[in-house]
Amino acid sequence: MRWLLEHQSEKGTEHGSGHAGRGKAGGGGVPRHVDDEQRRTCLCGASRATGAFVIGALVVGLTLGGCAKGADAPAKAATPAPTKTAAPAPVKKATPKPKPAVKKKPAQAKKKTGKRGKPPIKWTDTVDWKPWDEARSISAETGKPLCLVVYADWCPRCKELAPAFLDDDVKALTEKMVMVRQDNDAKPEWLGAFAQYGGYVPRIFFFDASGQVREDVTSGHTRYPYFYTPRNLAALKASMRKAVGG
Repeated sequence: MRWLLEHQSEKGTEHGSGHAGRGKAGGGGVPRHVDDEQRRTCLCGASRATGAFVIGALVVGLTLGGCAKGADAPAKAATPAPTKTAAPAPVKKATPKPKPAVKKKPAQAKKKTGKRGKPPIKWTDTVDWKPWDEARSISAETGKPLCLVVYADWCPRCKELAPAFLDDDVKALTEKMVMVRQDNDAKPEWLGAFAQYGGYVPRIFFFDASGQVREDVTSGHTRYPYFYTPRNLAALKASMRKAVGG
C-alpha cells in the first residue's frame, strides 16, 4: 500500500512538472497566457484521478490483506466430543458347584481300656460274682465263706488267672462260697482296710461269715502269701476247700 502511494505521488509530480515545462518553453504546452483558473481546472482533474486511484488501491489492499490474514490465521482445532465411557458389565458370580455328599463312616465303639491303656480282662466264666456290700450281707446271712479276688487289667498274671475259674473243680467250689471280683485300680474305700496284706496283684483273700480275713488260708508263697497263679492251680483249689471246711 505504501509503495502504491509513493508511486502515485511521483506520477503527479511529473505530470505537474510537464505542464509547467511546456508552459515555460512555449512550445506545444499550455501557453503562458493561460489563466490561473484553467490551470487549476487541469490540476483538479489530475488530483481527482489520483484520488480515485488511491482509493481503489486501498480497497484492493484491504481486500488482499483480509484474505491474507484470513488465510494465515490458524484454523481452530475442533474440540473433540467427550467420549462416553461405557458402564462396566456386571460381573456374574460363579455359582459354586454342590459338593458331593460324603458318606460318614459309622462311629466305631471305643475299646475300653484299663488305667494303663491295656484292654480289660475278659472274664468268660459263669461264676456268680457279687458286689462287696451285697456279698458281705449274703455271707453274714447264709454263713457261707466269702472269696475276694483282686486284679488289675494291666497285670499279665491276672489275665492268666481268669481262665482258672473255668475249671470244673474251681467252678464247683465257687458255688459253696460268695464270690467278689474287684479292680485294684478303682481303689474303693473298703479295700483300703486290707492294705496291710500288700498291694500286689493278683491277690485272693478268704473271709469267714463274720467278715474276718482267714490268715491261715494262703498260697504258701513266703513273700506273697495271697498270690495265686494258674501255674499252681492246685494251691488255689486247696485254699478254697479249706475255706469251705472241706
